[in-house]
Amino acid sequence: MALRPRAVITTPYPTPAATARILGVSRKRYRELRAIVTEALAREHERNAKKRTVTRAASGPPSLTDR
Repeated sequence: MALRPRAVITTPYPTPAATARILGVSRKRYRELRAIVTEALAREHERNAKKRTVTRAASGPPSLTDR
């Protein structure tokens, strides 16, 4: 069961220029901000992947009595 209602995209994604205009920043600043956010999301994804790996490895292989 989803925690939030699903989003339905009814229009095409805006161009980077349109997004910069909506945000009120220059195209260059928009590119910088997008790079910063993309980097941060990648680091967070890596951090979460490492946590999942460590947790699974610490528990050991499942046994027949585990349920």
